[in-house]
Amino acid sequence: MNSLFTYAEAIILFVAMVIAAYAAALAAARDGTPWRGILRGGAVSLWFVVLYEAARIGAFNGRIAMGVWPLVAAMAIPPALLAARYTRDDQTRASTSAASLAAIQIYRLLGGGLILLAVGGAAIPAWIGLPGGLLEILTGAGGAVVGAMLQRGGARARRVGWVWGAFAIGSGLFLLTMTAAMARGPTYFLTLYPLVLLPAFIVPMSVAFDLALLAKVRAMGEEAA
Repeated sequence: MNSLFTYAEAIILFVAMVIAAYAAALAAARDGTPWRGILRGGAVSLWFVVLYEAARIGAFNGRIAMGVWPLVAAMAIPPALLAARYTRDDQTRASTSAASLAAIQIYRLLGGGLILLAVGGAAIPAWIGLPGGLLEILTGAGGAVVGAMLQRGGARARRVGWVWGAFAIGSGLFLLTMTAAMARGPTYFLTLYPLVLLPAFIVPMSVAFDLALLAKVRAMGEEAA
């Protein structure tokens, strides 16, 4: 179990840095200036640090009275904020690359692999971890392919982008739902540091990117019509 946690910590920190850097790039592309990107990347990094410290003190522990509710809040905040921004900000949608929103999620290969390692280490039951890990691996592998298709453009690429985006959201929601609903039992170890940073930070940020992708693909379809 100790070796699993060592791998988990390293993988999660790496993916968190990738996500923060990508958020910075999105902000810089929107405004054409690095300063907004630095601020946005800093905000995402600060959010991760807050969750990281909360996880280390056991704030999300599924077996304490209020542990699951802070975790649910952490799950909901990134998708809600990004969905609201994409709904009301045409400039954000216009400046965002659909191809990059898909391709960046190749990091989900690491998250899926980590979940499978947790199954092998008996931290997560196979009936949850196997589908959860495999779905994330398929999502990450598909992201690179879908990103390349969206880069070329066309109606077929937009349709594939829709399907992949919906699949990716479903994969993320499966993990989030299973973690929250069974935090006192089968998914207990997913509420403890460091594994809890998967459902608290990485998966919600991924779902936020997926929602942004669907909004972008829809806008691309409207422009092409």
